[in-house]
Amino acid sequence: MAVRADRGRFLYLMLVFPALLILAGLFFIPDRITDNGIPARPLAIGVGAFTLLLDLPVIAFLRYRLLGRTTPGSDWIESTGEIMSVRKSSIYRGESPVAVITLMVHPPGRPPFEVRHMQQVDEDYLQQLHPGSPVSLRLDPRNPARLVMA
Repeated sequence: MAVRADRGRFLYLMLVFPALLILAGLFFIPDRITDNGIPARPLAIGVGAFTLLLDLPVIAFLRYRLLGRTTPGSDWIESTGEIMSVRKSSIYRGESPVAVITLMVHPPGRPPFEVRHMQQVDEDYLQQLHPGSPVSLRLDPRNPARLVMA
């Protein structure tokens, strides 16, 4: 059974509470003064809007971290590698499987090292990946284990 990698979608549930607070403040909370002298309707709208503003950057950050998006920067190092092993995981992103690829990376000016890399690939491309095949890579100079297959 395949597990879908839509882990980032649950983060949008963080938007439900502030949205409900804002809607409640606009349509359902009467114009009354609370026990401590604060008007209830603007309080609900203000707390909802403030929570919403705090949630958006948190959602963006966590979504990026959960989904493992890797965008190479201009300072990333061109390198080569060799596929040691390839296996299709049970995780899918959309219609494409996520492959677990073990690579021997040969960075310029550094000793080779082995790294396990997970990447979403098409079924057709997955069939073309074989142990011993050379691959072009781009490496993060700050964390060489973070890479993108070209």
